[in-house]
Amino acid sequence: MVAAAFPVLGVGAALADVRIVVKYTEVEHEIATDKIYRTDKSRIYTVTKNRVLKITSIDSGGTVTNSSAVLEQPGEGKNVAGVNYVNRARIDNGDIVTASFLESFVIETRIRTNGSSSCEATRNYKLLPGRDAFVDRTRVTRVDKTFSDIHAENITCSISETAD
Repeated sequence: MVAAAFPVLGVGAALADVRIVVKYTEVEHEIATDKIYRTDKSRIYTVTKNRVLKITSIDSGGTVTNSSAVLEQPGEGKNVAGVNYVNRARIDNGDIVTASFLESFVIETRIRTNGSSSCEATRNYKLLPGRDAFVDRTRVTRVDKTFSDIHAENITCSISETAD
């Protein structure tokens, strides 16, 4: 059943590109101020017939960033705050998995889908070995902030086919 779920990923006959929208609230607990920040975010994943994963990221402030990755090929880039990252996209047990490796932590998004009409997503923030806090740079002031916790809440997922 898994092979039939991903015709767009080159496992079967490529029929159409697939667009997956994952929406969530990112919650960050800053150590210095003891403040909790909540930011509504969306990620639009377009999986093409050529095994390219295009990602459009949108936050509640209206900031839009675009990136892409060839499935099973590592990539790298710089986010809107100027932070370098390594990105990986792959298929794992039929799930689409993206991992963004930042300086102190990795963000992993896992999307389970039948490839055409249903999906569910998880998003996890994991500290890298030897780290005891999440360090992230703000996009506006480009100042590093330290967080005791970062996690996603209220995650939704929708899927549709896109035109060729």
